[in-house]
Amino acid sequence: MFDLIYSGNMDLAWKLCDLSWLANHSGKVIFMKEFKEQLATSPYYGDIERLNTVHKD
Repeated sequence: MFDLIYSGNMDLAWKLCDLSWLANHSGKVIFMKEFKEQLATSPYYGDIERLNTVHKD
């Protein structure tokens, strides 16, 4: 997921998580919340957001 996000493919990263998460496992909401919180601590987070916004247009 990090590779996808850092290359400007954040939407695909979330889809990958959705497709690979086993239906009978709980905790996806918590995982995603913590993953996003951790991502936001990156010193490159502003650049990551801009890169992913550019790819959406």
